[in-house]
Amino acid sequence: MARPTAEAGRIGFLVVLLAAVSLTAACGKKAPPFLTVPVAAGSLSVSKVVTSGEEVRVTFRVPRERLSFGKEEEPWVLARMLRRPSRDGEAGFEERAVIVEEEGLAFGESLTLIDTGLVEGEVYLYRVELRKQESEEWAATDTLTVEAIAAPEAPRELRAEGTEGAVVLSWSPPGGGRAGVEYVVFKRGAEESESAPVTPGPQGNTAFTDTRVEREREYCYRVQAILRSLETEAVGGTTDEVCVRAEDRSAPPGPSGLRAVADSRGVELTWLPVAARDVKGYNVYRAEGEGPFRIVNASPLEAARYRDEKVVSGMRYRYRVTAVDDSERGNESPFAEASAVTPPAE
Repeated sequence: MARPTAEAGRIGFLVVLLAAVSLTAACGKKAPPFLTVPVAAGSLSVSKVVTSGEEVRVTFRVPRERLSFGKEEEPWVLARMLRRPSRDGEAGFEERAVIVEEEGLAFGESLTLIDTGLVEGEVYLYRVELRKQESEEWAATDTLTVEAIAAPEAPRELRAEGTEGAVVLSWSPPGGGRAGVEYVVFKRGAEESESAPVTPGPQGNTAFTDTRVEREREYCYRVQAILRSLETEAVGGTTDEVCVRAEDRSAPPGPSGLRAVADSRGVELTWLPVAARDVKGYNVYRAEGEGPFRIVNASPLEAARYRDEKVVSGMRYRYRVTAVDDSERGNESPFAEASAVTPPAE
């Protein structure tokens, strides 16, 4: 008897595989007769599953199959989402949402498939699949377990306080006393139109300190409630937006190296510039004899020097200098060391 050839073996395997597929499809339900065991043509993973009780949104990214140097990769042209109740072990998956793009879905694109008509409290199984036009290759996610949970209410009483180099936020939990509620904080600059999450993910605390702020810049915040169960997020209500300015209360360093040189027409003051980037200028203070120091310049001086010509020959004067920053508060440094001088007579 002749031995079976390798080609005959492959044909026999395909016959068995097609029979198994036909049998599986006959036992299933409603979904179109594509391969029930999809070809793993790429890494297809879900980035987010969001429900509002009666609706579920599954977000995923269109994968690239492989690096190809010889020809352009065949694009995915169809994405679909399948569902079945988890408590019905005999039910097959049914098609619930489809995206078709004859020109091909863009590699790396983020897509969202939406299913409606869920019953709150029920648990469902979902799968997302992709198909190519010519080869009919498929890729699929793992089966997702989704609970149809109602979204929580919005948090209450959002409060924001601008402090030195930070904004401190606090809020109260939503009404209803639901356990397990978490929160995502959104932030935008006052001059920006769109906000983005500033927390690394949902957090259980009802307070957050944002240290990634620029001093003297205004920011606007809102907080959203999240409830998670199984692989599902129920995205809830959001607080009203609260805007606050991050304050600058830090004074720059004081100048050093103050020198006072007198001649018959006045006193020449010089000092070492302060290297801090937010220094706006300098203030000069003068005291006559042992009297109090009083500022002599009307506005901060840009240069690290000052000539005082409003002096009297033979009078002893003492001088001090401070640095002032460019904040709205005009934070002022401590005094530099005093320098005393007596202008001579002509």
